[in-house]
Amino acid sequence: MISDPEFQQVKAVPPADREAAIGARFDGVTAPLGDPDIPFADVIEDPSGRETLKNRLLQMDWTFCRAASAELVLGDAGVLLERGDSEVGWRIIMGPSSALSIRSVVGAASPTISDAALEPWQVQALNHETTARSKRLLIAGSRDALLAVKEGLWGRDSTS
Repeated sequence: MISDPEFQQVKAVPPADREAAIGARFDGVTAPLGDPDIPFADVIEDPSGRETLKNRLLQMDWTFCRAASAELVLGDAGVLLERGDSEVGWRIIMGPSSALSIRSVVGAASPTISDAALEPWQVQALNHETTARSKRLLIAGSRDALLAVKEGLWGRDSTS
């Protein structure tokens, strides 16, 4: 993720030098300790880290989840970790009506990606967590979905 001041710095650089400026930002993200705003950046950059992450994810069950309507809210937090623990599971909002759930299993993981429908309460829970974990903004979501999140977090407001 790039902050507004960082974007303005890159934008202020002459076009011929922008690739180097962007490269410097990337080098900062992939430094040995990574970037606290981008989890796992150091793991993904290191080939042994990528292999460890790949193996762990392949030992988990994957489910493509669909919402009946386009009511999922997208935020700047791309990955939601189950209980904050990557070993338990991952949830990734893919778009307004789809999400990917990757969960830890006891025994062998399924070799295929399953398909499931999200219940309304699951959509609401994902929306609340996405909103709570977003640092700067909500990127997308229908007006009704955003109002439902607002109402759930702050109560009904007659001015909306």
